[in-house]
Amino acid sequence: RVEDALRESHNQFLVVTQNLDVGVALINERGEFVLVNPAFLRIFDLPHDSDIRNVNDRNWGQWQVFDENEALLDIDEHPVRKAARTGNPVRDRLVGVLSPSGGPLKWMLISAEALLAADGKMKALICTYHDITARRNAEAAVQEAKASLEKKVEERTNELAKRAAQLRALAGELTLSEQRERSRLARILHDHLQQLLVAAKFRVAILGGGGDADVKQGSKEVETLIDESIAASRSLTAELSPPILSEAGLKAGLQWLAKRM
Repeated sequence: RVEDALRESHNQFLVVTQNLDVGVALINERGEFVLVNPAFLRIFDLPHDSDIRNVNDRNWGQWQVFDENEALLDIDEHPVRKAARTGNPVRDRLVGVLSPSGGPLKWMLISAEALLAADGKMKALICTYHDITARRNAEAAVQEAKASLEKKVEERTNELAKRAAQLRALAGELTLSEQRERSRLARILHDHLQQLLVAAKFRVAILGGGGDADVKQGSKEVETLIDESIAASRSLTAELSPPILSEAGLKAGLQWLAKRM
């Protein structure tokens, strides 16, 4: 009767595990596989019709196991071996598993828990293997895309900052060029045109001093026009390049401009 109950329990366990997407394995105290489900066979690249002898005949020592940072794990740190060695359960340990035949890493979450006999010794080990390779690869692709996007944004930001600096430099150069041109025109007005106008005024005054009444009247009118020209020239000179700006600085120049407005 006890044997029948155990057999029934075993059959029920088989039925439940057959339809799981998670690999399940039952290992006895000698380290032999007693039961594996189809998902286990698929995860570890075993033919779907493999029996338990085929599973145990496989050289599992040739498989390499890596931690989440892709560093090779010491054999005693393998989740299943660690649970068997310490008697403590291992929950969802993320590892990468590399087949002896090569190929990409398979990433999985492995859990293992010892089933203890009445005397405290391990009588079996129940293990589960959750293949998350697709999720891990998707996460890596997202991180790669994010890093690529951040790099592009940084490059674009640096390029924009460079362009902005070039524009500022160009604006500064244009301002300096404008100021130099203003100063040049102001010097021409002051040193040349105004001097010519003053000289012309003196000549007109001399001519008007010895003529008749009409000549004197005409001379005065010309002098008036010359005076207006000189005043306009001086005003334009001051607007182009205010002397106070170079003599007393920006603050005094702004105060001068405010009074003129």
